[in-house]
Amino acid sequence: MEILKLRNETPDGSSSSKFNGHRLKPFLEPFPTSDVGGGPSRGPCLPLIDHRSRKWVTVMDLTIHDGKATRSGNAKKTKQPHNVVLVTGKDLLGIMLHDNSKNKKLSVEELVDECKTLFFSGHETTALALTWTLFLLALHPEWQNHLREEIKQVIGEGELLLNDLTNIRKLKKMGWVMNEVLRLYSAAPNVQRQAREDIQVGELIIPSGTNIWVDLVGMNHDSDLWGNDVNEFKPERFKDDTLHGGCKHKMGYLPFGFGGRMCIGRNLTIMEYKIVLILLLTRFTFTLSPSYIHSPAIMLSLRPTNGLPLIVQHV
Repeated sequence: MEILKLRNETPDGSSSSKFNGHRLKPFLEPFPTSDVGGGPSRGPCLPLIDHRSRKWVTVMDLTIHDGKATRSGNAKKTKQPHNVVLVTGKDLLGIMLHDNSKNKKLSVEELVDECKTLFFSGHETTALALTWTLFLLALHPEWQNHLREEIKQVIGEGELLLNDLTNIRKLKKMGWVMNEVLRLYSAAPNVQRQAREDIQVGELIIPSGTNIWVDLVGMNHDSDLWGNDVNEFKPERFKDDTLHGGCKHKMGYLPFGFGGRMCIGRNLTIMEYKIVLILLLTRFTFTLSPSYIHSPAIMLSLRPTNGLPLIVQHV
């Protein structure tokens, strides 16, 4: 038996064997929040830039120092106007820097903001969705078995061929599980919009310029929308209604946003999620460690405050 401890200590650094008793509830209230930058109340953000000195920040391999933008690595560098050092390359960051050096559409701070968006949207949300999936599958081992059987039927018992991923879309039950995980533990817990003009919703007038925060966590745990089993892990609710999971309002389930600003990385996220889960489930079984302490917290994204210690065994 192999034991994998992703994290096994309390916030003060001490080890802990406390377990949340008879049955873990999907959510604990309230979520800790704090005011950031005088804006709406939300969780503390990962400090990628020192807002006091605003002298440097490192995001991925883009480094800002005293107003200069550089990339690390051994690639050939070309000096550009406005103190931007450009590294030739065809990845997304290289294309963005190259285009900006000619058109000067974005300031240095805006480039950094774009990189933050790429990092959080393209990496952290998918990683957290997988984290919460392993948590729920550890609590419901019968669904581990359901998914392994589906993988065996659709993919077969051989290795997953990364150059032929056409069968991944046929993993229906895995899609149900993903949707239910995103309902119970939304990696992105809210959606923001700004009214560009006065809008009337029923008898309510929303003035132009109003910033609107849509509370996905609240909607996804509203028994008026989902019924009395709202806090239960039931992926089968998406069997006959793959888009809304039986939600009583068609805008009550928004895992990837909605409208013209729907998440551009939706398909990539689904593919990454299924590939990683296939590789994990075909090799290991998961049970929750007795040291786990259930404490979800909104810190820009929704994450387990004390990590997710798991006991992992080979299949």
